[in-house]
Amino acid sequence: MGKLQVPEYVKEIRKNIRNDSYIPEAVKIILAQNGIDKYPINVFDIAKKLSFAIKYASFQDDAISGILWDGIEPISVEGEQYQRVIFVKKDEIPQRQMFTVAHEIGHFMLHCNDESNFYERYMTKNSNVSKEQKEMEDKADFFAANLILPEDILHRYILVNKLENIDEIVNKVSSDFFVEKETIERRLEEIGYAQ
Repeated sequence: MGKLQVPEYVKEIRKNIRNDSYIPEAVKIILAQNGIDKYPINVFDIAKKLSFAIKYASFQDDAISGILWDGIEPISVEGEQYQRVIFVKKDEIPQRQMFTVAHEIGHFMLHCNDESNFYERYMTKNSNVSKEQKEMEDKADFFAANLILPEDILHRYILVNKLENIDEIVNKVSSDFFVEKETIERRLEEIGYAQ
């Protein structure tokens, strides 16, 4: 058995992604390939088009928000077989679930390959992780923030809605993009809006 196929655009992104500066370009490619030019960004549809099953689960470790499996062979969970799956914590708010799926798509683009199994647990509460693991998680978080709040769409939204006050921007974006306020604040900082 081999891994499930990935679209050509994913192969191109994986080939070109060397550092964080390429992530916004990778996101533009993903959005274009999925016909997305409006908010909110439906990351669940993107994941499904990448052949991911999305399953809601409870985890024994409360710090886990999601789990990604992309394998050469399927894993068996409660009698079901999955070759490519994202498990999302079922009792988290929908905005957090959306971020978790975007985070796992980030790992899929940044850290998966066609030759080996990939397993990852997304821990929202910082537990004891290695420096290397923290860097991987930070990159996947940065990717997720770019995916659910693409810079050009966000800029256009702020201009069209004539938003000037940071609190007003955060509240309106949170409502319309369906994103947690903390994520928006961090993203606005990343793209140069003063706090």
